[in-house]
Amino acid sequence: MTEFLLGAYGAAMGGSARGIGRGRSGADGRFEYLGLVAEVESPSWVTVTPRRVFAALEADSAIAAWERAEDGSLHELAMHDSGASASPCHLAVAARPSGGEALVAARYGDGVVAVHGVGASGGDGLGPAEQELDAIGSGPWPAQASPHAHHVLVLDDGRIATADLGADRVHLHRWRGARLERVASVALPAGTAPRDLLPLSGGNLAVLGEWGLTLSLLRPVGDTFEFAGSASLPGERGLSQAAALALSADGRFVIAGVRGANRIAVTRWDGAELTAVGDIDCGGDWPRHLVRDRDFVHVANQRSDSVTSFALDSAGALTPLGEPVFAPSPTCLAVLS
Repeated sequence: MTEFLLGAYGAAMGGSARGIGRGRSGADGRFEYLGLVAEVESPSWVTVTPRRVFAALEADSAIAAWERAEDGSLHELAMHDSGASASPCHLAVAARPSGGEALVAARYGDGVVAVHGVGASGGDGLGPAEQELDAIGSGPWPAQASPHAHHVLVLDDGRIATADLGADRVHLHRWRGARLERVASVALPAGTAPRDLLPLSGGNLAVLGEWGLTLSLLRPVGDTFEFAGSASLPGERGLSQAAALALSADGRFVIAGVRGANRIAVTRWDGAELTAVGDIDCGGDWPRHLVRDRDFVHVANQRSDSVTSFALDSAGALTPLGEPVFAPSPTCLAVLS
């Protein structure tokens, strides 16, 4: 059995959820929604550690932290305002070489990558932003009029990679003491709109292009990366938007959601290239996020208030597992460690 926390949209973002939900899947991969675990407005992204839960409150432009109790309940520790137009949308916890941990936040609204201390402010679990890294740049789509930080990935060597959807860039950062320093930026083809990052074997990175409807490969070169081609995703540009990535248990297949077209696409990774395998209906509307659970894939369908589950076989084929399961306006599925 696998347990999950569900991020979701509330009324302020046009959704029906009242906060963070809880779910689980059984041995057969079927998903069950268990109800509300923390009441808060529009926790669109949820990040879990063994002791704490952090959420990006997109509508309120804030970040919140909870302590995890042994009975599964959450006890709120702290909430910090990110600024009126910040709209944080993704969070990752990273170890600082100087000691302690930091929560790194991607802020879609102002394009900033912000660093928050974890366990700061008298041990409340989360401190206010200690550092804010700005960005510049734009792209050809209307949604790319300015920088939009969208994803944070902690690499195996401790570097931090962030995707800027607005500027068509992946930024690389290193820790200098307790502070994060931007050391390189990798350009992607104009209009890619990089939304999510996924580590692949050999130190490679897959980059999901929201508006470009592509899965791009970044190959490591020295201390940085270079663009090494892309595979196409289903859907019509301008009408569909790619969202969310997951990797099969054996590392051979990348699974991606496409909103609008409402498809789940599978792409083969052979260690050198990405090749499209096929796609299937997501079983709902607006597949905002997905997660791999053993040899199953669960999809959060935001607009149809549902989670759909699939079995993934050794050839990369997806098979639906029963009917969609109700979950209010789900935007994120976080596996509980």
